[in-house]
Amino acid sequence: MIYAGSRAADHPLLWGVSTDSFTGFMQPSVAGGFAKLPDSAEVLFAGLASKAWEAQMTGNDIGFRGLDTMDAAPPIVVRLPQGKGEWIVSTFEPWRGKTAHDADAMSLLLANAGAPIPAPEAQPRRVRALKTVPLKLDGQLDDWTNDVEDRNVSPFRHAQPIALTSEDAAQGIAKGDSDLSGIAYYLWSDSMLYLGGAVFGQGSPRVVFRLGKAEIVADLQEKNAKATAAARDFAPQAAFGAVNAADLVDARALSFSRIDTRVGNLTPTRQAPGKSFEIAVPWNAIGGKATFEQTKALIRIERQDGVALQAPLGADPDSDADWIQLTFVE
Repeated sequence: MIYAGSRAADHPLLWGVSTDSFTGFMQPSVAGGFAKLPDSAEVLFAGLASKAWEAQMTGNDIGFRGLDTMDAAPPIVVRLPQGKGEWIVSTFEPWRGKTAHDADAMSLLLANAGAPIPAPEAQPRRVRALKTVPLKLDGQLDDWTNDVEDRNVSPFRHAQPIALTSEDAAQGIAKGDSDLSGIAYYLWSDSMLYLGGAVFGQGSPRVVFRLGKAEIVADLQEKNAKATAAARDFAPQAAFGAVNAADLVDARALSFSRIDTRVGNLTPTRQAPGKSFEIAVPWNAIGGKATFEQTKALIRIERQDGVALQAPLGADPDSDADWIQLTFVE
């Protein structure tokens, strides 16, 4: 038997808790109902119960559990007056923490009770820069997204993607991923550090890669795209191109939409035009690879109107304490 509940009376401790809070049916968190209650008890959540049914999906071993219509059952949360106070007694046990529903309900209960909830300690974001064979820069990203594991078939590797969505706006407001978003990559060879990616949206933004004290910029102007190295006396090798989000597998991490002119609604789409770039920076021009064995990195996509996306979002551009931990691996 699977148990859930429905609100019968209001109580500040249970604000926000609803029938949806009990819907982790694969791992239910209600251990039955109260068969007997004292006359002074006030029912806060009435019980619901149903037998579970299971169906095996053909073609694999995935099981599916659902519920028939739920019927009335004994109460699961009650209030008992106790002197000048009260007891809240329940068979609902969200502290088991087995499902996301339990975690959400427990957070609500703690917040309603005024209990301090410590924020988790921030952990540095980690990115692995993979070693590759020397790249031929052509503005396309095929060599960055290769999924053939056999190096005898293809010598290229799929770089770890870093998605910058409209929700990563550190300055200004990006009106969705179709307005401004991007994917960034790192690769390396014995002689070069490679930076690549794609930017989707409006305007002609620039992508800023900061690695320790080095700063490399991809300026994605319509007619004069270029790469520069801040405070360095060399110009990185670079190539630029066009890309459609539908053709870039890692762009699935982004959410694009278009206006349906027939009804005026926004509808999801995988199609989004973007600008791609590849940059090669000689190791000896930025102090040698040994300088970057364990380095911190920050990526920003900046547009002329002041909107700037950043990874990591909460990092201070002037202090690398919370920047990406970038590791170069073979």
